[in-house]
Amino acid sequence: MNFFRRLLDVFDGKSRQQYRMQSVYVGDNTLLIRAQSGHKIYADSRDLSVVPTLVFKGHWEPWVTEVVQETLRPGMRVADIGAHVGYHTCIMAGAVGRSGHVHAIEANPRLASLLRMTIAANGLYDYATCHQVVVGERSSEVDFHMFRGLTGSSSILPMQETAANYGDVVDVQRLRCEPLDQILKDEKLDAMKIDCEGSEPAIIAGAQRLLGSATLRHLFMEYSPYFYADRSAPERMFADLERMGFLFSVVRRRGKPENMSREQVLALDGLFDMHLFRE
Repeated sequence: MNFFRRLLDVFDGKSRQQYRMQSVYVGDNTLLIRAQSGHKIYADSRDLSVVPTLVFKGHWEPWVTEVVQETLRPGMRVADIGAHVGYHTCIMAGAVGRSGHVHAIEANPRLASLLRMTIAANGLYDYATCHQVVVGERSSEVDFHMFRGLTGSSSILPMQETAANYGDVVDVQRLRCEPLDQILKDEKLDAMKIDCEGSEPAIIAGAQRLLGSATLRHLFMEYSPYFYADRSAPERMFADLERMGFLFSVVRRRGKPENMSREQVLALDGLFDMHLFRE
């Protein structure tokens, strides 16, 4: 998730309804926030990405939230990859209900700890599971680059220069990396959401079994050509997904998703949220 653009959403004054700010500091750099959806979210008070919007407006990326809620159905089994503190995990759990299941996957150990608290605080233990692991193409250990402030921009990609440009600092930690097919080796999914700052091609490559299943019909992901030093990486990724039968749409900040061809997607310039689907 690229927060540098979306922090403006905190102050645009265009919420669909008035939101009364509800948050409390509970110690240890931790906030407990009541989201507009009614969910209780534990978050790091030092975060400068998701948390300001959650505190001031009670939601995050409402255009994505709307499409997710319209798409998911009770009983679906889904994955939230790059779950952060669990806002979209809660939204997805509300959509699939107790007859479904949400696998919330977060690499950052601190955020994964808060995510577990969020799952517990909302009584989701029976149908939401937190996995603290980096998702990639193969089993290994990788350097994970964690922003201290803009925590949602953390990545397996080197981010020191980007952090310095925004007055932030990156801490590097060696973490376990596993392909999604291994993390969820006994699972079938109906949908997945990926928000991993340039790791998308590796995640797709490591999820061929899951993506090859006819049950998985929906893929939500953030995309920007600027995530990739190798500009051919998204070309290969989208060609692979198209070969599997996925169609492409871009979720606009205001308005319905806009269907596009693979060539139109690759010509996009900027940051976009996408909904890929199979009919």
